[in-house]
Amino acid sequence: MIVIIGEALVDLVLDGDGNVAARPGGGPFNTARTLARLGATAVFAGRLSGDGFGRMLRDRLDADGVRLGLPSASGSPTTLAVAGWGGAGGAPYHFYLHKTAAADADSPSLRESLAAAPAPGHPGRNPPGAGPSRAVRPGLVAVAAHA
Repeated sequence: MIVIIGEALVDLVLDGDGNVAARPGGGPFNTARTLARLGATAVFAGRLSGDGFGRMLRDRLDADGVRLGLPSASGSPTTLAVAGWGGAGGAPYHFYLHKTAAADADSPSLRESLAAAPAPGHPGRNPPGAGPSRAVRPGLVAVAAHA
């Protein structure tokens, strides 16, 4: 089992005509899905919201066979990243992180959920002290390492 710790979010992508497309994302979320598709037993240890976007993220994880390390839904909204089109062809991102589901992960819930000893986990792509789940990541890593 590989435990992937971090956030799931929704990328709201604005095209040049002002249309918006909602796409599931987040480095840890994508890592868990990819590992499961490759046949690994993947556990996503990030809290998902109970809102519509959270249900979309949960459905994608379920479809790929990813186990939820924190299965209960958060009452907080899903973390959002809004990507627009820059004048030079780049895509500037703006993140909406404050009081979102990514910060609702907790060590006791993960400890209760993990029944088998995991292989080394992937702590997300953000370095310690960065990213939406930065405040809760150290405790989750400790739980995953000793489960």
